[in-house]
Amino acid sequence: MKVGTKLKIQIEGSKAKLESELMGIEDNQFLLIKMPPIYTVINASKFMYKGKTIFVRYQTKGSVFGFQTHIIAFDSDTEKTISVAYPNEIENYDLRKNRRIDCYLPVNVIVEDHVVHGGIINISEEGCLIVIDPAESESSKDLLKINDDINMSFQLPGVGEDLYVTAIQKNLVMSMEGIRIGIQFVDMDLKVQAKLHNFIAKAVI
Repeated sequence: MKVGTKLKIQIEGSKAKLESELMGIEDNQFLLIKMPPIYTVINASKFMYKGKTIFVRYQTKGSVFGFQTHIIAFDSDTEKTISVAYPNEIENYDLRKNRRIDCYLPVNVIVEDHVVHGGIINISEEGCLIVIDPAESESSKDLLKINDDINMSFQLPGVGEDLYVTAIQKNLVMSMEGIRIGIQFVDMDLKVQAKLHNFIAKAVI
């Protein structure tokens, strides 16, 4: 962690994740961070005071790290900074360990010459869970088979193009509510990998 690192701050007792930045480091003593926008937190004075526990997350070199600390001092009127205790331990949140993010992303599943529409309801860097649109469930059920390869395209927020992946169907559940397909990615372009990694990292922190 170095000066200028972008941080996400969560104050104990509040659900808000606030934007901040590392302003300075005194080894084994304290960290100096930029005052986050506490005006967005209801009853901010109830949460922000000396000794209060806060949780910090940040991303560097493709990995997400986090630690718990507490406020030593702050001056919102003049300094616009907060001093927090130097962390005893920093945890590495390895995004490769199948970290699944709940979401809803439009997806097209391509089987032979057929395109089946649906949505991704959770996703990781290893695979995803797809729900097929109920209107298409009946016509597509014979096309979908466990262990068969499929091609798929999906969209990510802020990315203006469809992303294409080759995958394998690992499990398949058919019910009155529709079809759910557990997908494992088997071939993904490096640019697609990077975009997916960034999406998951931002969701984690």
